[in-house]
Amino acid sequence: MAMAAALRFLQLLLIFPLTWAEEECGTSGCKGNGKGVLLMQTKPGSLLKASASQVDLSTVLAEVQELKGQMSSMMNKMDSCCCKETVTFSLADTGLCAIFGDPHFITFDGAETTTVGDMIQWLVKTSSIHIQGLSKASEGFVAGFAASGSFMGDHRLVLLREEKEGPIKVTYDGVEILQVAGSSFDVNGVVKAYRRNSWDSDLFDDRILSMRTRMNFTLGDFEDRFKNLPTEGMYLFKLPNHIDITVTGVDWLGVIISMPVQVGQSGYCGNFNGDADDDAEPVVPSWDRPIGADIGPVPDAEVIFPQEPVALLLGKAEKALTEEEEVAQRIKRINACPNTLLTKAEEAFSGFSA
Repeated sequence: MAMAAALRFLQLLLIFPLTWAEEECGTSGCKGNGKGVLLMQTKPGSLLKASASQVDLSTVLAEVQELKGQMSSMMNKMDSCCCKETVTFSLADTGLCAIFGDPHFITFDGAETTTVGDMIQWLVKTSSIHIQGLSKASEGFVAGFAASGSFMGDHRLVLLREEKEGPIKVTYDGVEILQVAGSSFDVNGVVKAYRRNSWDSDLFDDRILSMRTRMNFTLGDFEDRFKNLPTEGMYLFKLPNHIDITVTGVDWLGVIISMPVQVGQSGYCGNFNGDADDDAEPVVPSWDRPIGADIGPVPDAEVIFPQEPVALLLGKAEKALTEEEEVAQRIKRINACPNTLLTKAEEAFSGFSA
């Protein structure tokens, strides 16, 4: 406050720099009646006192204007360098959304949902941010994600896995990147991408390893999926707006999106408003159906994924399941014993007879 007051005082001095002292001069000297003597501080250490007839007023005013300009420039520099608050970013400002399995979703607000079928879905959608997922086959396993939008300068980042145990392919604007483990890819202001052999706590977000679900899965928890079991390595994509996407090749694919709240966001990752109840509604035990805006297949005109590999992955479009058919298929999957558990059970009881 003291600095601001001092600067304001100097500014006022420059705005009103001219003072006239009245003097009346005769044969016996000058008496103050004052017409014609100019007093002015033009520069530090110099005082001009002269009769008005000896002063070039236009020159003086020009100098005053120059000093005013210098003061204004100095104040602007002080504002830009010293007086603005520094905005810092923290991971605490972000939430996590998970897409994994056949596929299951954990929204930013913590709701747990699932869906079935061949589909390209919105994971996150805003006016500038477009992130889509692709689920494959009648069981709906996650087979890829794609990101684009004006926040990336409308560039396209796509990750696909055409077969459950097949190679993972990543492209940027149609050009394949990250073809070998340990490689990186960087486009300034758009994406920083990394492929590593295993989990690296200096690079990846350790919060992922602590994520939990209501259901117990055969393949284990997120620490198993992202740290203990990966055989195809780990992928990380750092995008503008503090958006990170981490991918593991376990159980076809697992995808985690980390990001701050975005205005008007929608999709299967939820609206990120702090209320999990408006992201899902219960259907049967262990299955909550996603609800909200932009839940459903992405219209063809808005698909980010390239057409050819998507056609190979999804094949000919199948008739959409009715709600009753979808519930029946989900119940069947819930009640079915996974092959891995069935094999273990058969091995454990192989020595017993009826």
